[in-house]
Amino acid sequence: MNEREVREHNARLEDLTRAFRSRGTSGKPRDFLCPILQVEEPAILCKGHIVPRAVRGRTWVVQRKDVDNFFGRFVEADFIHGVRLRGMATFEDAVEYVVKHRLARRADLSILDSDGASASVHPTGKRAGAHEVVVRPRDGAIDVDGDLSMSIDLDVRYETLLTCLHTAHLGNFQGAGYAYATSGSGRFVANLLRDVYDRFSTPGSGRGRSTDRDRLEAMCRAHSNMVRPLTSVDEFNKELLEDPFRSFVLCWCGDAVFASIHLLQADSEWNAVMVYADMDRRAIAMMGSTTPVSFKGTMGRVENGVIQAGPVRDDSSTIVWPCGENAELAATVPIEKAVAGLPPWPSQ
Repeated sequence: MNEREVREHNARLEDLTRAFRSRGTSGKPRDFLCPILQVEEPAILCKGHIVPRAVRGRTWVVQRKDVDNFFGRFVEADFIHGVRLRGMATFEDAVEYVVKHRLARRADLSILDSDGASASVHPTGKRAGAHEVVVRPRDGAIDVDGDLSMSIDLDVRYETLLTCLHTAHLGNFQGAGYAYATSGSGRFVANLLRDVYDRFSTPGSGRGRSTDRDRLEAMCRAHSNMVRPLTSVDEFNKELLEDPFRSFVLCWCGDAVFASIHLLQADSEWNAVMVYADMDRRAIAMMGSTTPVSFKGTMGRVENGVIQAGPVRDDSSTIVWPCGENAELAATVPIEKAVAGLPPWPSQ
């Protein structure tokens, strides 16, 4: 898409946005170039919330209704369950939530005593307003009358990954329009989201069977390093937290930007999302690393649809991105070294 076509599509997107704000949607199909499917065709449109509304999302951008509804149903619902369960104040609240949302077969509810012995907890019914549970010790007897701590685990790794990438994609699309959607970065994220949509959006393609869960994992595993949870955001610039698609971190390899990092909030939780500038050797190095990777970082901003970035300097901040499962910072690899360690491209 050339510059003139980008301007034309951005103008059309602005017109659709104004129409939605003033009159809502009529439900009639409109011509739309979808930033996820990357095709232009008539479609029923909607307000696509960038962050899910259930976890404090307020801003939106025009989207295809069928695509937006799919991601809301397929990944965002479980992502929200995970966020809410981790925020439960009491174990009783967690049990109530699990039963209400029919998550008992998927959620791992556990209790631990002061000696570290654990037991799984299985809701079985409700009597006199209280949930009855079966407690099954895992490693010997557990002291249920002593001090207990709770553990709640709902495996939503790939739902979290896809929700964060979907959010980042819509946020960047809202900020930079089709200049982002048609860039190497936009096409890369869109390809993953489109592949998931194509595989699971047809009737009967849900994840009721373990084979479908395996397929989802196979599609997402290589991208796991793109999203990382944050335990604290106190050290970050306020601009990065308030508007993550207008202000963000730019990641440098030498004198070139290879990615941006956006800080996304969902209720009280935060995730950092790395979006590669293009699918090149630097992105391959980040995707394949099993140890933390370090690089220089500077502030980036979007002004009038264009990313503004100052030059990287020797005194620019060094950022460590925790790739893989290894959190040992002593094993950090500079991005330049990670790239140098890759095998040659096939064409070489």
